[in-house]
Amino acid sequence: MYMAYGWPQVIPLLPGSCPSSQRVVYLKLAGRLLLVVSPSHLELWGSSQQRVRLGKYMRDDKSVREEGENLQAVWSPDSKLIALLTSSFFLHIYKIKFTDKRVKPGERQPSELCFATISLLLSEQVPFAGKDLSVSNFVRDSKTMLLGLSDGSLYSISWKGEFGGAFSIGSHPSESNNDRLLSYTLGNGLVSGVASPTLASDDKFSTNPAIVQLELCTRSKLLFVLNSDGQLVVCSVNKKGLKYTESIRAEKKVGGDAVCASVASEQQILAVGTRKGMVELYDLSHSISLLRTVSLHDWGYSADYTGPVNSIAWTPDNSAFAVGWKSRGLAVWSVSGCRLMSTVRQIGLSSTSSPKINPKQDCKYEPLMSGTSAIQWDEYGYRLFATEEASCDRILAFSFGKCCLNRGVSGKTYVRQVMYGDDRLLMVQAEDTDELKLLHLKLPVSYISQNWPVQHVAASEDGKYLAVAGLHGLILYDVRFKKWRVFGDVSQEQQIHCKGLLWLGKIVVICNYIEAYETYELLFYPRYHLDQSSLLCRKVLLGKPMVMDVYQDYILVSYLPFFIHVYHVKIYGELTPSSKADLQLSTVRELSIMTAKSHPAAMRFVPDQHLREGELDNDNLSSDLSDREPSRCLILRGNGELSLLDLVDGRERELTDSVELFWVTCGQSEEKTNLVEEVSWLDYGHRGMQVWYPSLGDDPFMQEDFLQLDPELEFDREVYPLGLLPNVGVVVGVSQRMSFSASAEFPCFEPTPQAQTILHCLLRHLLQRDKNEEALLLAQLSAEKPHFSHCLEWLLFTVFDAEISRPNPNRNQISGPVHLKKLSLLRKACDLIKNFPEYYDVVVNVARKTDARHWADLFSAAGISTTLFEDCFQRRWYRTAACYILVIAKLEGVAVSQYCALRLLQATLDESLYDLAGELVRFLLRSGRDIEQAPTESDSLSPKLLGFLIFGSSHKKSSLDKSSSFKEQSPHVASVKSILESHASYLMSGKELSKLVAFVKGTQFDIVDFLQRERYGCAQLQNFAAGLELIGQKLQMSELQNRLDAEFLLAQMCSVKFKEWIVVLATLLQRSEVLYDIFRYDLRLWKAYSVTLESHLAFAQYHDLLQILEAKLSATSREESNRAFSEDNVTAISSNQLIPLNDKIIANLIRSPNTQTKSLNLASSSFLHSLSAYKYSYSLLLTSSSNHLASPHSQRAHKSQHKHTQIYKTMKNILACIVTIITLSNLITISQGRRVSQSFETFEYTAITCRSHSASITEYGGVGDGKTLNTKAFQSAVDHLSQYSSEGGAQLFVPAGKWLTGSFNLTSHFTLFLHKDAILLAAQDLNEYPILKALPSYGRGRDAAGGRFASLIFGTNLSDVIITGNNGTIDGQGSFWWQKFHGGKLKYTRPYLIELMFSDTIQISNLTFLDSPSWNIHPVYSSNIIVKGVTIIAPVKSPNTDGINPDSCTNTRIEDCYIISGDDCIAVKSGWDEYGISFGMPTKHLVIRRLTCISPYSAAIALGSEMSGGIEDVRAEDITAYQTESGVRIKTAVGRGAFVKNIYVKGMNLHTMKWVFWMTGNYKAHADSHYDPHALPEITGINYRDIVAENVSMAGRLEGISGDPFTGICISNATISMAAKHKKAIWMCSDVEGVTSGVDPKPCDLLDGQESETTKKKMIDGGCNFPTDVLEIDNVELKTCSYQMS
Repeated sequence: MYMAYGWPQVIPLLPGSCPSSQRVVYLKLAGRLLLVVSPSHLELWGSSQQRVRLGKYMRDDKSVREEGENLQAVWSPDSKLIALLTSSFFLHIYKIKFTDKRVKPGERQPSELCFATISLLLSEQVPFAGKDLSVSNFVRDSKTMLLGLSDGSLYSISWKGEFGGAFSIGSHPSESNNDRLLSYTLGNGLVSGVASPTLASDDKFSTNPAIVQLELCTRSKLLFVLNSDGQLVVCSVNKKGLKYTESIRAEKKVGGDAVCASVASEQQILAVGTRKGMVELYDLSHSISLLRTVSLHDWGYSADYTGPVNSIAWTPDNSAFAVGWKSRGLAVWSVSGCRLMSTVRQIGLSSTSSPKINPKQDCKYEPLMSGTSAIQWDEYGYRLFATEEASCDRILAFSFGKCCLNRGVSGKTYVRQVMYGDDRLLMVQAEDTDELKLLHLKLPVSYISQNWPVQHVAASEDGKYLAVAGLHGLILYDVRFKKWRVFGDVSQEQQIHCKGLLWLGKIVVICNYIEAYETYELLFYPRYHLDQSSLLCRKVLLGKPMVMDVYQDYILVSYLPFFIHVYHVKIYGELTPSSKADLQLSTVRELSIMTAKSHPAAMRFVPDQHLREGELDNDNLSSDLSDREPSRCLILRGNGELSLLDLVDGRERELTDSVELFWVTCGQSEEKTNLVEEVSWLDYGHRGMQVWYPSLGDDPFMQEDFLQLDPELEFDREVYPLGLLPNVGVVVGVSQRMSFSASAEFPCFEPTPQAQTILHCLLRHLLQRDKNEEALLLAQLSAEKPHFSHCLEWLLFTVFDAEISRPNPNRNQISGPVHLKKLSLLRKACDLIKNFPEYYDVVVNVARKTDARHWADLFSAAGISTTLFEDCFQRRWYRTAACYILVIAKLEGVAVSQYCALRLLQATLDESLYDLAGELVRFLLRSGRDIEQAPTESDSLSPKLLGFLIFGSSHKKSSLDKSSSFKEQSPHVASVKSILESHASYLMSGKELSKLVAFVKGTQFDIVDFLQRERYGCAQLQNFAAGLELIGQKLQMSELQNRLDAEFLLAQMCSVKFKEWIVVLATLLQRSEVLYDIFRYDLRLWKAYSVTLESHLAFAQYHDLLQILEAKLSATSREESNRAFSEDNVTAISSNQLIPLNDKIIANLIRSPNTQTKSLNLASSSFLHSLSAYKYSYSLLLTSSSNHLASPHSQRAHKSQHKHTQIYKTMKNILACIVTIITLSNLITISQGRRVSQSFETFEYTAITCRSHSASITEYGGVGDGKTLNTKAFQSAVDHLSQYSSEGGAQLFVPAGKWLTGSFNLTSHFTLFLHKDAILLAAQDLNEYPILKALPSYGRGRDAAGGRFASLIFGTNLSDVIITGNNGTIDGQGSFWWQKFHGGKLKYTRPYLIELMFSDTIQISNLTFLDSPSWNIHPVYSSNIIVKGVTIIAPVKSPNTDGINPDSCTNTRIEDCYIISGDDCIAVKSGWDEYGISFGMPTKHLVIRRLTCISPYSAAIALGSEMSGGIEDVRAEDITAYQTESGVRIKTAVGRGAFVKNIYVKGMNLHTMKWVFWMTGNYKAHADSHYDPHALPEITGINYRDIVAENVSMAGRLEGISGDPFTGICISNATISMAAKHKKAIWMCSDVEGVTSGVDPKPCDLLDGQESETTKKKMIDGGCNFPTDVLEIDNVELKTCSYQMS
């Protein structure tokens, strides 16, 4: 097994003399040398630790010009000669000569590498130079080179430069040539027959297509000739070599689409690369039969992306192979087809496992993006060298770790999972935890620098010690204490040439090679001391061992061709650090096995679990069998065959094939020590992971039923198993991940460990064999282990699924002996699980995963559903009890389920389990309508419980809203209302506000209606100070959740205008803008408020808030005091009548902004203020007098009142005269200063509400020259016009011109109208945009972690707001912001053009939006919204310029819009991760119709990815999109939580699309690292119908979440025309469920749902569902309004 780690290293090559072919010609490794041939020069490199250039040969320009560039090359087997063929067909032979000068890397000692000189020996033109031929690559042996020609012949050249001439390939004259079995020399010495020397003239091999590649397998004496027609001809070769060309005979043809080939000689496997980018593996030992095919097609890549296979390279041990493609990328597979490494990113992943594609050198990007030219492994398999297709200036070196678990002569390491690189160990750390980590453990420099690289690694049986051997010596590592132990004497270390390692208890066994004598020996060292004096024993071996194994005191050694010796080790004395014991080795068994099979790659003892017949002796029978000699072993051969060998009689029994590795786990002892000893062994190969169990008979290895595999244990094909954690019962594997660094050009490859449990397999195996007590003991042993509950659930599910899957016409019978017999295994599984508290969860979870029609079978074995519910209820396991409600409804009836649900609802409310209570409420409301209907399969197969209950996707409403009339429901619904209102009253009375918010969000209780009814009841605040103090104690504002709760309550109180609560909550939140809006119209309330806060020491924290409010109110007061009366209040003047004054006119006189009031002198102004003050005193006097009329002083008070009344009337008459004079003066001034136009321009528009008052921005100092900043003018206008909010509202007219402005706030009952030639220009000054806090449902800004810039047009807590015009323009001038965003210069999130928060009744219409800095229109936390007739335009590559983003909004209508955007045209959102979940405000009841969209990089309509508050009831119809990435896209991820459900799309016309349907559950952008990985979104009820699309690259890409699939998908009447260059995979589906009808091209199989026939017929007849009811927002009609401009 090979796994890449670390960053790819770059080896720079010398620049050539401007060759025309920018491609490395030849790449080859031999030993520790690397030869690189470029078009104009040669380079020789060291490929070991020191990658240095040892020599080079640079051809001069004249040579390149006259003889051509280097075209083909080959290196002699002894690495002394290099042959080159140039493009002009000159043969060059170079000689490599090493000097005495050694390489000195850095300050280290000289290495074994020496510098070399490369010299030209021969330069001669080949004889076929003038024949206009092309050539293939070279193949060679020690004497001869062969070259393929385009005329179909081979050409022979000796290493001396002698031209042997061209010849054709001969063939056997067999009539059935293609069916003929190959026969050739096998590696074990058995020789096949002799080939025929003649070739029939009419033989099928007589045609001569061009030869494009040659591949020579020296060991098998086979030559593979690849022709230009894609046929691969297999030829036999004389065992004496290529020199004997007449013996080269064609044997068979393979393939038909081949472009390259490579042979694994040890595995006898041929890998053939094809034009389609696939690699086909053929078994050479069985008539060249096809084994399997590997490719990147399952990742969504066809040959259009990767191009054809360009090169294949096998690892030195032939257990894996690398594949390079001509157009893109490199990958490595194991021989069984497990993908180990890939530089090509997997489609759909945007995480760290997916490298980004970016051709810039200063950015991280995918390696080998332009294709792979050549690949080569080093001699140890630690480096993979690759050259790029269009480059000859560098080589990439990928580092690999490997773990040959069961191959060669090193011992097992499955208990301690270890990979090893050339200078390090990569060790899995797992201490009974869910988290597995990979530790990089570097070897001591003092050892590895002298003995590089690592050769062998073995772990002790308990996994506490590791033995590591390099080229020489040995070192030991103590895993617990993290210490190394080395040889004290370096000379002794250098005498050891380790060829294998074993652990024998506390003893390390070394297979040592004695180079001087060419012999092998076994050395036994205690782990305490590595020294020659501590050597316990030395055993000389008969020859080179193939494989070795150890079990207890026995060692197995096998030799070529196949001899087996078994040794017994006996130790005399104590083996301790302070004492040395004697060790004796004796041979107990010798076997010689004659077989034609391939060599063993691994052998392992199989402990005997039973005594053999004849070995029973009652006198000597021991209860402990551990001293018995093992009599069997498993053999894994090089070709993947696994067999069982009897060491007594030598019989071998074949078990299976295509195996890569295996683990023997069974034990002899009666008392099991871990979870896997009941298993005989496990193996891994092309079939995945297999578990083998002993048979039921006395001899566990003799019965036929021994061959029992476990099909449920499947390991991910992206994960390669390393070993076992026996005490936890899991298989540990490793898969590839990638990470990036800003300073690195390439991604870092990170092997990541993963685990899969096998406990459920073991338990089922024991139960099948009636070992119930053993199964219970095994389960108890693992009860505290991770994933125990999951294992029990998986056990019950697999058993139950097997039971109901059997053909049985009487399956639904619940009683009877036949039925009991058939459910016996199910009953045993239930009886086992009943011993554990997880039983109740396990049973109901299994029910959730199976068809409801079979629930009766399940609960007949598991227990009565009501009894299980009652047990959970009494134990207060309310969440588990809730899961049984639907089961009870199905099995026991609706009435019983309603009764249980009501009991549970009251209990959950008492325990504050509001999310669970909400699900119960929705169940109860629904049960009265449709629970009587039999649950459909879509209900029973729902993959995720909505909260804690299963609900089908067909129910349109599940919330408790105003449309749910309790009077119309059954009596139990009234009980629900009573229970909820009682609990709400309890919480409000106790001011348990956090619980109240959780209660409202969880149950969707109508808090608005409740507050209106309880305004003077339990919700009343008697005293402001006491209320502020109490609520402040209940809601600690230092905690984020409490602030979110307070924000939520404030929004609700604003909606019902509950002023007392608004003041208290706004004070706690220090929301000065909310308080300012209240106090600016009620100064008396402000005075009382400020006095209260200042007089209480406990409120000192609010003094800063008081100062802010004081400053705002003072500024407003000063501004109003400088205003004069308005013309609107004096237009009714008559020349012979004074204006009758009232209180309102007096106030207007004081604060009117009319410039004509400047004619008032100081006395007049003073008089006005005096009158106002006198009126206030007079009103107090009247109040005081009325309170004392009955007192003794009443008569005197009455006289005083009369006196003041006369004074006040006189002052009013004087003031009326002044008003009359000023008004006449104004009229005279107007007539003198300008002509009054007799014609007026009238504008008509449609709006929700027409206004009673109007004004122009010019009246407030606005200047439309495009240069003057108008922010203050707009804000002054809005502030002034806000006074008419209670009098029909006001509208602000923006005439033609360019109006530069910063951010300004709107007010309620207000219309902003833009003339058709008016342009609102967003100011390009950051200071013009105040900084706001992040939205509470997002927790942070989108561009940065901090707050956000206020939008250009902003408002909060508003009602009845209209932004419209005659197609006027709002220009965001976004390029200013985009540059700062791309440059990373923004500390806050960019502003939007319009954002309205916590508002109701909004209209945005008939406007054009240009170049927004970010999103264009963003209504958030609002309701009753209409967006109509807007045009939005932004560059298609502008960042995040979404068109319309309804966010946590209810009742929204978007229609008749045209959008060109750099992001989604419409993006529906509802909060981000944990913040959105906590805020809990969904987007629902959204209508989108008649939308036209152009967005090449995003969707027409996107749902998410920020959808953590939920999205439901979205209706889209009549959607047109051009050159857009996708139609309606759903984006979500793990951690989002919530739901996207009940989505309806009808009538889409799409032109030039990448995807028509796109859903992804892997959109991994998170607000922060604190998101809940267990918060899984529910995606269900997604309906598409009536779709027409053309020029489409891929029809659908639907990717759900593993373990949380997207369900209820329906697609009907969809016609999709594919593009000429569409993707090969038209549909890509994973983790989705649904149904389709009338869809072309045919969808993926996952959309061929299991719905009932009724459901299917309904869908086929009428198409997928689209609601016929009318939403409230569609009932809103627009009125015709007008504005008259003079």
